[in-house]
Amino acid sequence: MKRVISNIQRFSQNKKLAFLLMLLGVGFLTVIVLFFLYLLNNVESRYIPEKKLKSSKKTKFASNEETLSSESETKTVKHILIKDNTLYDVLREDNITLEEIFSLLIASKKVYNLSRIRPGNTLELEMNMEDNTVNCLRYEIDEDSILILERLNNVFYARKEKIEYEMVDYFDEENKMSAMMRTTGYPTSIIAQMMANNEIEKGAFPPELCVHGEKFLFELSKREIKIKEKMENI
Repeated sequence: MKRVISNIQRFSQNKKLAFLLMLLGVGFLTVIVLFFLYLLNNVESRYIPEKKLKSSKKTKFASNEETLSSESETKTVKHILIKDNTLYDVLREDNITLEEIFSLLIASKKVYNLSRIRPGNTLELEMNMEDNTVNCLRYEIDEDSILILERLNNVFYARKEKIEYEMVDYFDEENKMSAMMRTTGYPTSIIAQMMANNEIEKGAFPPELCVHGEKFLFELSKREIKIKEKMENI
């Protein structure tokens, strides 16, 4: 009887030992799995976001204005380019096909190389809303000239035009203001109001880079100061 009892005790001790060994084994496997998951997550967080950042950086634009015209079924999209923008990035942002981008580059090559677009310059697209094709592309080469690409019979033709601005102002009889007073006081007042309305970025910038040109000209026209734009083929 004593031998049976001792065998039972020995069996229960062996069972407890086996159970403890099983728990240790499960715990060891759990630690290995968790460590492997940590390494995998560390690798993903180190490399994948960097690739995403590089791809999204290319499609970032300082300004993107879109104007729709229901009557002519066209839309005008205006981009103000920033650093590292390429023509491919800008046009792909507007879902222009690769074939069309290639056609624009080839057509413009003899007049101006569109691979040299510069930050701060304006790129304007007139597009067909039905099939999202480009009717006309205008690129501001510098302050005095512009590149125009127009589609005629499904072929793009490029030309470079010189921009000239003309302003003529006269004495204001009603308010007793000379032309000099009007053309110096009004622009200063317009820019001061833009600054007060936080429409101009704070800091030290040349006015041609920080003042919204179209709004500035619109405000001048409201005060009967009109600037005429003339374009001449070069």
